[in-house]
Amino acid sequence: MRLKYPNLLFAALGILVAVILTQIDAFAALIHRLGAYGYIGAFFAGIFFSSTFTVAIATVTFFYIGETMHPLLAALVGGAGTMCADLFLFRFFRDNLFSEIQLFFVEHHLSHLHPKNVLRSKAFLWLGPVIGSLIILSPLPDEFGIAIFSYYHYNVHKLIPLSFLLNTIGIYLIVVIGALTE
Repeated sequence: MRLKYPNLLFAALGILVAVILTQIDAFAALIHRLGAYGYIGAFFAGIFFSSTFTVAIATVTFFYIGETMHPLLAALVGGAGTMCADLFLFRFFRDNLFSEIQLFFVEHHLSHLHPKNVLRSKAFLWLGPVIGSLIILSPLPDEFGIAIFSYYHYNVHKLIPLSFLLNTIGIYLIVVIGALTE
């Protein structure tokens, strides 16, 4: 049996698994203890910094990492982890998910509701990447910013350093605030 929308199903299952994992105390405790694992913990906290369901926990982890690690090194390592997660999200959105979403809208006669009319407007063509960059820079989940870059088929070779730079700056600010409050 072949699924008609495997990537939409994969995305929905991923959200469900993330919600379930955040409800398990052992998983939440592991995420909170990431800072105790040094720079390896910072790398994994960076991976979790990209997701809607784990960004809050990762932010708290980076806040506490500031008390024990060098802020710039922790931010660089965390930025590398987030960049890896962002690259995965970018490829998933660009190569799989958006084409299925478009097919879903067309097959179910919902094409008039498709957001492409807004996203392809002149204002949003230049504003979209700016909004995507601000989302990636902020402690908001990167998924929304990466989805914007994916929608516009942004060059992956430009996105990798942009994601690294923006996430490193955002994480650095969190780590420094944590270091200042100790």
